Amino acid sequence: MELKMENIGRVNVGTVPLPEGITEAIHPMYTSCGKIIFAYKPSDDKDAYEIATIGDDGSDFQVIFRGKVALKPTGNGFRMMPFFDGKRVLLGDYVLETTPSIADCKSAELIPVEYPALLMNNPRATHHWSEIVIAQDNVHMAWTSLHGFSGAQNYLGALHREADRYVLDNVQVISSMTSIIPDPANPGYLLPQVARGGEIKQFVQGGTALTLVGAAGGTLPGSVVQDFLSERIDAITLSPGYDETTILSPDERLGIVMSPRSSAKTNFALLGLLPRPYGGIVGGALTMNVYLYAVAAVRAYRKGNIGPVLIDVARSMAERGYPGLPLNDPEENWVYYSPMSWHPSGKSVIWPECLRGTKQGRIQVARLLDYEPAVAIKPRITPDSIPYGVPIEKAKAEAPVTNISGKIAGKHAGYALYTRKGAQAKIEYFDMSDDGERYYHGYELSGRNADGGLTYEANVTMDGGDHGEMDLRLAFTPFNDHESLPTLKFDTAADGKPMSTGTVTYQGVTLAVEDMRE
Repeated sequence: MELKMENIGRVNVGTVPLPEGITEAIHPMYTSCGKIIFAYKPSDDKDAYEIATIGDDGSDFQVIFRGKVALKPTGNGFRMMPFFDGKRVLLGDYVLETTPSIADCKSAELIPVEYPALLMNNPRATHHWSEIVIAQDNVHMAWTSLHGFSGAQNYLGALHREADRYVLDNVQVISSMTSIIPDPANPGYLLPQVARGGEIKQFVQGGTALTLVGAAGGTLPGSVVQDFLSERIDAITLSPGYDETTILSPDERLGIVMSPRSSAKTNFALLGLLPRPYGGIVGGALTMNVYLYAVAAVRAYRKGNIGPVLIDVARSMAERGYPGLPLNDPEENWVYYSPMSWHPSGKSVIWPECLRGTKQGRIQVARLLDYEPAVAIKPRITPDSIPYGVPIEKAKAEAPVTNISGKIAGKHAGYALYTRKGAQAKIEYFDMSDDGERYYHGYELSGRNADGGLTYEANVTMDGGDHGEMDLRLAFTPFNDHESLPTLKFDTAADGKPMSTGTVTYQGVTLAVEDMRE
């Protein structure tokens, strides 16, 4: 299909032709020479993998590796993360070394990666890596690990080749270690901390920053840039709904985003339409439910899409309701899967899709027919000293805060009262204002309902230069990992209303929970 985007021009979306018999392309990525590298299971040996390269027009298919790959149970499967040197590919627990290069491969060898013993021996680390990226300097590696009570934790280290392995040196934690502390400027009050964390996605700014899933100032996650040279965190997406991955183009003027923003019944924009200063403290508990509802269930059976969406980065960072250009299948039969990857020219981008509910896959490519990219951002040395980094030897994850109660001072007026007891959390706004223009009243709360699912309620009014109202509740069915995915409950509650009901209104837009009924 051919689409058109303001200031970008024509965008042609098509499918990369693959050789007959290959129906599942695992983790396709562009390499520095402009070819796609991907893995698949050969039909004659299901215990083996083949790794191949191909042009995005289906030409010049070449198998560069075949063999068994012993995947570690606490790794996150199979990845293809090409180095910028054009010779190596990071797989997660291995580096694939090619001779003389990926583009002209004569031989290839798997070399194991040794992660820090403090991570591998940590009984709370359920996955020693779930996401991996390699920096432009071909040395520094960042990765996300998953921990029992602290969730995602991000690391940065220098990857060095030894005789028979790669090792990671100078490893430091680059995620937040504390979520809330006593307010030093207001004795007796609490002070929420900057939230660094969420799955990492891409080295940007030449290798001196990362894009990742983070707190973009809303209730649900968005895409952010986390700087290594300062303590800055900048939101790439300001969508009121759920945004996850953003991969920036080589000139970093464009991006491609994993987002259900063009899928009205699964977008959950009603949770973020009305801006609130601390909606994330309580509403953040919804993140896993929203992910399973809007992503996992859409891939399995639910009608809808999760993008990808092409964005102009400058507009996305400035305009809260900026829609971008959806690139998904208009019939919504095919569903986006990770990853997304830009051609080094900045003129095309690829991503994999699967036919909903199956493993039948394809590689999609979007070609920017009229766009003239700027000069690509030059590679830089990723710093070893990060202002907020904590050496892994000194890092101690915060134990879960199950009982807390205290006031959060408004920067201009009023306060919020935050209370957490076990799985129940509540924030109450008392004429609170951080800017002297918007004043908040009301409450938000989340907790478990009688059958074990999550319930969220909000009754918030914002007055001042803008006016907005949020009066709704959501009740999710319980879930057991990915075996039982949550849905919204619309049964009649004790008050005679549906268990999921209400509206939110802001800047002339009203969204109703009832409109999400399937």
